[in-house]
Amino acid sequence: MTGKASPSLLLRIASGTIVVSLLAALVAGVLLYLEFRVTDDRMRERTLMGPARIIERALRATPGLGGPLPAEAVSALADAEVQYAVIDDDNNLIVASPGLEAPLYKTSHKDARDYFILRPPDGRPPLYGVTRRISAEDGRLLWIEVASGDKEMQVHSLLGEFVDHLGGIWAASVMVLLGVNLFLIHRSLQPLRHASACAAAIGPETVSARLPETGLPREVEPLVRAVNLALSRLEEGYKAQLAFIADAAHELRTPLAVLEAHLDAMDDVGARLRPDLAAMKRLVNQLLDVARLDALAAIPQEVTDLRALAVDVGTLLAPLAVREKRSIEVVGCERPVLVLGVYDYLFRAVRNLVENALAHTPAETLVTISVAEGAISVTDHGPGIPPDVRPLVCQRFWRASQHRGGAVGAGAGLGMSIVARTVEAHGGKLEIRDAEGGGAQVTIHLPRAAAAA
Repeated sequence: MTGKASPSLLLRIASGTIVVSLLAALVAGVLLYLEFRVTDDRMRERTLMGPARIIERALRATPGLGGPLPAEAVSALADAEVQYAVIDDDNNLIVASPGLEAPLYKTSHKDARDYFILRPPDGRPPLYGVTRRISAEDGRLLWIEVASGDKEMQVHSLLGEFVDHLGGIWAASVMVLLGVNLFLIHRSLQPLRHASACAAAIGPETVSARLPETGLPREVEPLVRAVNLALSRLEEGYKAQLAFIADAAHELRTPLAVLEAHLDAMDDVGARLRPDLAAMKRLVNQLLDVARLDALAAIPQEVTDLRALAVDVGTLLAPLAVREKRSIEVVGCERPVLVLGVYDYLFRAVRNLVENALAHTPAETLVTISVAEGAISVTDHGPGIPPDVRPLVCQRFWRASQHRGGAVGAGAGLGMSIVARTVEAHGGKLEIRDAEGGGAQVTIHLPRAAAAA
């Protein structure tokens, strides 16, 4: 049962960094904006409320808050470069600066104070104003409107626009910051990805490989060291196992040779036991092949002639074929067929294919070794290999007798596994298909020597 995949370390760090950075930027931006607005309101109030108070004091000095302002007040307001108007609830103009015939702020007044901006249509600088509500003795409510185009007020406006634009700059800066952070995180995790790729490449053919311990984060170094130590222990056990198999197979060859000599001196009993002895000898040879395969990665690649190899295999196994009442033929190219491969290992792979073919083809039939450009094939006339079984035949210890309807064999199930591993180590391809007229054809495709040059 497979559990749900855990998120990657990069995703965890990146998501946490993004969330924290965005929250910090948002809180800082909001606090900065609020602080500016409060400060700006206070500055405007101090700047504009001074003239408004002058007007209020001057009005309260007039009968009924409706008379003209004293000359001193008018002069002070002129020096402050402000325009002013006093209106009632019906927007009727009570007092205004010279030349002003209408309220400055034409709207219904609900708040005791209100800030406004007047933008003249002729392109002149805007006026910044404020309203102040006062109460007359008879209960009437009046609004004092004061507006100024003084440079100090324009500075307030520029500051406001600056804060508005600052939001966009702030957002862009946060995005750049997040991008840089993600890049640095991705780069910092590169050694971990490299170590992961090295770990994925370790297999039976590369048991001596180790994970790199340089350039890793300090927190990960102990884990990588522990993994490398575990790999070293596994390599020792693996090599000990291979050495045992090779030693055991090698030691078995001597008593088998002695046993074969004794069987040659016997008549009927020796003839009956000879097939079992042949099967034992083949198993010993396959065990030696398995032990030798793991050294293939350390052997330099060489050029092999498939035509000569096919002739050698046919010559070696011809006595066995004659004894089993079968025949072997070698067909194909009359000139050398050069491929990239180690002769000894390819020889053992083809030998296993021919031995399998001899075991499954009926008596009085032919096993064909054919050579083509970059390929060598072995064809028999046996029961064949069904398509649903072909992915399984290269598994170690799998035998045809395990599959219903397949041919019965007494082998250990190592031959095709040896062939498949040999072909894979050479960068080749193994192809299994039906032979013409019945039987199976197994083809080994290998890189051409000419292509490599």
